[in-house]
Amino acid sequence: MNFLEMKKKVEEWDNSKHPLYFDKEVHEIKRILGNLISCNEPEFAQRILDLNPYPVFSTKSHFCLDGFQYPHECDARWDDNDWFCCPKCGLVPKVWIFDNGRYTACGCGNSAYDHFSVRCESVLSVYSRNGTIQEYDYDDLRKEWNQYCCGELKKIFGEIVRW
Repeated sequence: MNFLEMKKKVEEWDNSKHPLYFDKEVHEIKRILGNLISCNEPEFAQRILDLNPYPVFSTKSHFCLDGFQYPHECDARWDDNDWFCCPKCGLVPKVWIFDNGRYTACGCGNSAYDHFSVRCESVLSVYSRNGTIQEYDYDDLRKEWNQYCCGELKKIFGEIVRW
């Protein structure tokens, strides 16, 4: 059972009207998620990757311009499986890396011009600030995206675990 199925089952249980309704599976789900929420960030991230809570394929589509690509298409060092799926839309983000910025795009938004994006410092910005690109970390965008997803997942799971 993945997290989306767990969430649906818990919500159905919480919404049931019968006062004597008791579901051991729901209590077990809440226990598992409660333990997950109490993890530190690196452990939480690893558990999420291990459990693969969201489908790789979603019925939603990306809201972005044509310049955005899947991570592995943009940089051969990236594997799409190292990127968390968006906790809201279930999509692996597409990325756009150019001289003046690095952006992500998923299915959260209204259009190609009005969508959620995680951003990080560009190579040109690092060079302008330092006169060198030694401090430039190509993996910053992935780290920022995964950190955003961890925070959102903890909020979602916190809501599920409430008694």
